Amino acid sequence: MAMKAAKLSLAILASLVSINSYCADGQDSAINKSDFYQLNEGQCSSTVKYVDRVPFSKVQFNERTQYRTGSKAFLQMFRLAGVITQPDSILKGTYWSIETDSNMGQHADQFSSSYQEIEINKGIYFNKFYVMPGFVWHTESAGTQFDPYFQVGYNWTKTFTTGIRYRYNYWTYYTKDINKKWDRSAEHRIDLYVTKQFSDKFSIQYNPTFYQKVADTQYYYKNDQRHTLQHNFIFSYKATDRFTPYTELGYLDKTKNDKGEKVGEYQIRIGFRYDLN
Repeated sequence: MAMKAAKLSLAILASLVSINSYCADGQDSAINKSDFYQLNEGQCSSTVKYVDRVPFSKVQFNERTQYRTGSKAFLQMFRLAGVITQPDSILKGTYWSIETDSNMGQHADQFSSSYQEIEINKGIYFNKFYVMPGFVWHTESAGTQFDPYFQVGYNWTKTFTTGIRYRYNYWTYYTKDINKKWDRSAEHRIDLYVTKQFSDKFSIQYNPTFYQKVADTQYYYKNDQRHTLQHNFIFSYKATDRFTPYTELGYLDKTKNDKGEKVGEYQIRIGFRYDLN
């Protein structure tokens, strides 16, 4: 009896070695965490390997502090953003973001909510060329603003890309124009994006932006013109796979300081992006 038991134990051990060898060949490498691999008809359970499910969306946290020299004001931005990655979803590749911006005053000792934004877009790619329709919903205490846009771009090389975007900003609420009459403001906005990747970690983007008030309104910018041109440079460094600090330097045209004098409005922004998954 003891001999038979020993032989049976050896037979079971041999079968387990056989099963482990089968699993080691990678036959079970595509098992999800929610699946259970039964020991049945050559399938193996003793060496099950698990792989993570693809998340519905990648999620990134973005924090940015800004200082403007002309108006002597600090501003703070927090943003959650991501790209939908679910393979079977019609929304795959869709970008989304939720953002809140606050005015921190001249000494960064205030924290009053300024506005909130929700943005969504979807890129359509044709080899190196792409088109990207999108929409921004902007809200603040005075009311809501709707900003549809359309962008086209071209990837010249793996390290050099350009894009141009037209955006129409429309205020749904009434404000007083330069003649003290109540009206709804609207403007045309054109952005140019020129991005150069100098290495796997370091990149620079140049982003000039042109604003023009629509013809049938009497609204002016802080430079006392119905149009304004702004320039911005973004310097990004990918410190780790998840953490990317960046700095922005820009010129926002003329503005009026606290004494009513017209001065140049320069900005510096310091922030970081962190991938949460």
